[in-house]
Amino acid sequence: MGLRAKFLGALGTVTGSCHMLHDTRTDRYYLVDCGSFQGIGSRQLAEARFIGGRIGGIECSRISAVFLTHAHADHSGMLPHLVLNGFRGSIFCTEFTKWATLSTLYDMAQFPEAGYDQDVVIKVQTLMRSVDEDEKYCPFVLGWTRKVNPKEDHFGFNFTRTSHLMGCVAIEFIYNDQPEGTSTKDNERIRILFGADTGNIWDAAKQGSLVKDVQPPSPETQTIVLESTYGGRVRETLSFRERIERLADELESAAKDKASPVIVIPTFAIQRAQEIILDLASVLHFIPERVPSLIKEGKPPIIVSSSRMANGIGVQMRSEFFRLNGKNKASFANRNHPLLAEARDETELRLLLSHLFCGESDPDLSAKFDIQHGQNFGPLREPDRCKIILGSNGMCAGGGIVGILSKALQDADATVLLTGYQSSGTPGFTLSKIAKGEIDPKPEKFVSTIGIKVEDIRATVRNIGGLYSAHADQAGLVRYCLKKDRDDRPYLPVTAILVHGDEESRDQLREALQKWDLANKKDSRGLKEIFTPSMGTGWYDCKTRSFVQDSAPGDSERLAELTIRYAMLKAAVERHLEGDLPAEQIVKYLQDTDGALKLGHGLRQGHFSP
Repeated sequence: MGLRAKFLGALGTVTGSCHMLHDTRTDRYYLVDCGSFQGIGSRQLAEARFIGGRIGGIECSRISAVFLTHAHADHSGMLPHLVLNGFRGSIFCTEFTKWATLSTLYDMAQFPEAGYDQDVVIKVQTLMRSVDEDEKYCPFVLGWTRKVNPKEDHFGFNFTRTSHLMGCVAIEFIYNDQPEGTSTKDNERIRILFGADTGNIWDAAKQGSLVKDVQPPSPETQTIVLESTYGGRVRETLSFRERIERLADELESAAKDKASPVIVIPTFAIQRAQEIILDLASVLHFIPERVPSLIKEGKPPIIVSSSRMANGIGVQMRSEFFRLNGKNKASFANRNHPLLAEARDETELRLLLSHLFCGESDPDLSAKFDIQHGQNFGPLREPDRCKIILGSNGMCAGGGIVGILSKALQDADATVLLTGYQSSGTPGFTLSKIAKGEIDPKPEKFVSTIGIKVEDIRATVRNIGGLYSAHADQAGLVRYCLKKDRDDRPYLPVTAILVHGDEESRDQLREALQKWDLANKKDSRGLKEIFTPSMGTGWYDCKTRSFVQDSAPGDSERLAELTIRYAMLKAAVERHLEGDLPAEQIVKYLQDTDGALKLGHGLRQGHFSP
């Protein structure tokens, strides 16, 4: 009797998060996330995940439930494919995650390349259970343990806030491997925490964030599955005041000495758009003197939120400020944001959120924050007014922002402000190179998507992504994994399993964890071991905290593993050819992946013999 885990995605890459749990007592299987792959090789990776109606070698119909950490597509985007392959269990998540995920899936279903239609998304919707709205089952409080199955006492789970996104949670599973009915102490149970994506919010009031602080793992946690997106990067953590002042300086620079300036901000629809709107309003409210060029003849800039999805997400975002948990508190939303704290009561707060996020304009607020919501962004310029246009998606690879950029980039008085990570091969990646004064060696994707040549760009392009990042940096990840946050209980040493990052980031985070643990013995909970699994690593025994190879993996499982390895190799080579990955990393990949050269040859010959 025991609990074991297998890691099926986001291994050596930042997309495709998917992990499997097996309760050997009941022979039930569970998934944590089921995310889509993005970028080069994504089609092959997607096809490999569900070979023969199986995932990780297990028939999809045998998966009892999915536990969903958050709404981003790289964690939720393959739920429709899971359903198409026979899954009929429950999908547990938070209320915001439920509706944000469905918004994303319905939007993706419009495109043939998604591989599913809206009828499949409806089936996904019927399976989703938001635990913070399910008070009949168990009152919801972050950190409170619930049963995985109501009739079984040996297996429970809890949610804790990671602050990466509204509604985003780390999910800890607590397992009693003693005979049914035998009680055990907290530190004697098996505990594995899937950390999801970790945010960078450690003081929500000071940082002026939409979401509350990160909640650290419990002292009894034994294994942490830790993301490593920025495992090799250390960033400056800005206060709210510092962030809006830097944003104000960028806005003023973009608008200065222009009669009708236009500023275009590509954003992601889920939370990033709302963060930008809130910061724009904060600049106008707290430090208008820093942006005189934005205010023309006493009139504020026109701010257009052109993303239909972002406006729908705004309604769900507003709800989070009034959704109370079992302790009569908001679980995720930060009411202490400096601008929102100006509201004198709940009525004023709802009015402000409705105006900023939901397209429910208030005449009095419009005099200060002229925000318009709708897919029609109107003319690019407004006579004698500054215009700020937000559109999705953030990497400029599709959506309404494409049409906006095709016009704005040819206008010498326009400025484009990039606000997030730009993946190699996307139009946003080309624009990020231009912002650095560099040239993208392969801008074909930009030209084919945006519809203009790079040499026709006349607008100023700036990258302000340093002001906005939903991921913790190296220091934040080390803090989350190792730093004690309380003195009243003893801590168990932790085993860290690094996922959701490229190999270089995982290696750098491994080194940082080891160094911090050695240098801070008083403050560190203790580091037992670090693993960086890859496809085919096998099952992780959550009690012994060690990996065990499958004695005889099935044909479909081996086929999926080989296909995924090949797709990752192909992606690595293409990134190298684009100048985005050193040759040394390719060599390391070949050394670390069992027979990748032979695998590539086998696939080219049309068979899968290793």
